[in-house]
Amino acid sequence: MDSGAFPRALSRRHYDLVIFDLDGVLTDTAALHARAWKALFDGFLKDRGLGPPFDPESDYRRYVDGRPRLDGIRCFLAAREISVEPDTLTRLAAEKNAAFRHLLEVEGVPLLPANIGFLRQVKAAGFRTAVVSASRNAPAILEAAGLMDGIDTLISGVTAAEEGLAGKPAPDTFLAAAARLGIEPLRSLVVEDAEAGVEAARAGGFGLVIGLAGRGGPATVRTGLAQRGADLVVEDLSEVAIHGDVPLRPAAELPSALEDIEGLRRTADGRSFAFFLDYDGTLTGIVERPDLAVLSVEMRAALAELARSFTVAVVSGRGLDDVRKLVGVPGLIYAGSHGFEIEGPAGLSVQAEHGTEFLPALDAMETALRAGLEAVPGALVERKRFSVAVHYRLVALDDQPRFDAVVDAVLGEHPEFRKGLGKKVYELQPDIEWDKGHAVRWVIDALKLDLREVLPIYIGDDVTDEDAFRALADDGLGILVRDGAAVQTAARYGLESPEDVGRFFTLLLERDA
Repeated sequence: MDSGAFPRALSRRHYDLVIFDLDGVLTDTAALHARAWKALFDGFLKDRGLGPPFDPESDYRRYVDGRPRLDGIRCFLAAREISVEPDTLTRLAAEKNAAFRHLLEVEGVPLLPANIGFLRQVKAAGFRTAVVSASRNAPAILEAAGLMDGIDTLISGVTAAEEGLAGKPAPDTFLAAAARLGIEPLRSLVVEDAEAGVEAARAGGFGLVIGLAGRGGPATVRTGLAQRGADLVVEDLSEVAIHGDVPLRPAAELPSALEDIEGLRRTADGRSFAFFLDYDGTLTGIVERPDLAVLSVEMRAALAELARSFTVAVVSGRGLDDVRKLVGVPGLIYAGSHGFEIEGPAGLSVQAEHGTEFLPALDAMETALRAGLEAVPGALVERKRFSVAVHYRLVALDDQPRFDAVVDAVLGEHPEFRKGLGKKVYELQPDIEWDKGHAVRWVIDALKLDLREVLPIYIGDDVTDEDAFRALADDGLGILVRDGAAVQTAARYGLESPEDVGRFFTLLLERDA
């Protein structure tokens, strides 16, 4: 396909999954890799009187970019007609990794802002996301860059070695990422900057392959990506738009719900309110352990007062019994386990029928996770009725690959589950069409709320709350507790912290009196 002919906009009507390479796509560590490769090969060639030296532009892209480390060494040396023993290959691979880790430690993880913004956009628009990288350092890089929360699954060099997956240009790693999330390749698109990666995606039969040429790069880069099979070649992902049903805005640009209370009332246009509230990060601050997230006396009093005038529901990823006990305010509606369990006054109750068949598998996953993570300091497994939360806030960066490997291995044994992401936590839950947005709409229907008379408002702080923001985009509104989050969001207003949420309730009640 002519790379200039493909429409530069994506829609959920056509795709469900976006798979990103890491180096040169989300992070600019490709430049660090190229320098580490040059230092390795130049020293190797000089010691043996061989030349010319390694070219960090053409040699990097042609022989090592996107390939597993050992494959890259073999490919470059074969191009120079150089043969070495296996132990020399292993030593060179170790030296290259040490050189790269040193550069990473000294210089940090350089990000590509336009492409990171695109990742946030597709996540907020409801796409599933994956990173497929030949790097064994991928988990540490993603964690150091603060990107782990935006990724549904990761296939790294470590994963490929453990599962016997052939590296790029073979399609195996891309296919494994799609299979983990239960999405067909034709419903998936791949973003790659390496010719080997583009070739792998094309071989895997993926629905769309986007090649990244980088800003200011030579024309030969664009040509090479197109020749290997990229449907669309762009400088960066700011050239690709997301077509969705809900417009997205940067969190930092949202008007303050505290400062624009009159604008919010104009939106209500005389209607009453119904409040749907996340718990962690919204009614309480984010803490190191979930059992430490205790509701303040002031917030509990504000919720009780709010419930005297309006419908109030707490919608949480926590189990129903847990969130009901933590809030402790009678007369509220409580939705636990991301809406799989709902209870409220006047007999309102639902135990999601499509969730009960997953309970035996959840028991098995909990047992396997506790056993596998026992040796990872700081790992915390929290069982809920319809999901298992695996917290890594207290896990050291060096232990993150081990932690992820255990979680991914357990998830691999249960393809009927998906890995949801929150703030330093993975939520393993049934991979079915049910989320906080569905739960909110269910409560609205169950209570027979007339949306000509009631304006539903959802307040939340996390990726899982975007489902509810989108669900209310047409006939309600969302308020994001942004806490400095630089994300694209479907929310209409912002608040800065749980303390601001309490102030917002107080101000609303004072003006409603």
